[in-house]
Amino acid sequence: MLPDATDEQVAALKAFRDAIGVPSQNTVMQKVIPADQISTYITEARRPRGFVATADDAGTSVFQTSDEMVEGLRLDHLGDPDTVGIIEWELVDEAAIEIPYSPRYGGSTVEDHPFNGNGLVNNPDRIVPESKIADAVEITPSNGAMFVLDRQGNKQLVAIWENGAWSPVP
Repeated sequence: MLPDATDEQVAALKAFRDAIGVPSQNTVMQKVIPADQISTYITEARRPRGFVATADDAGTSVFQTSDEMVEGLRLDHLGDPDTVGIIEWELVDEAAIEIPYSPRYGGSTVEDHPFNGNGLVNNPDRIVPESKIADAVEITPSNGAMFVLDRQGNKQLVAIWENGAWSPVP
């Protein structure tokens, strides 16, 4: 958040983010997870939740290595991983997605730093709209795929979503 922002600046930033809106149906979405959670997602048929972005705004065409992904999306809690997991899927229900605004921006989302509350990733070099899967919603990852991305930019398919579960890809 901009701690010294005036009310007018907050209103202007919120209007900017509101104009971007939430992703529409069939948009390819992305969730980055710690690589050590991939097997848990597969065995427990976990679905993406929490903070997400569109693949166009935050995918591997934008952030090409695990380091760039962690830095660019301010995934500080992941530390300095050699690899990250990426879940991609087509959005079926846009009502399941909300813009994560803090109370200062008229919302109710409260998170630790680097969350800034304005609906954008706290990245000074690139505008990345962030969204959040509503807390009470369990999405179905339509056309879902799970990948591992490494420091060299190698993106390897590890699972696909089919019949209500993740199926490992040999």
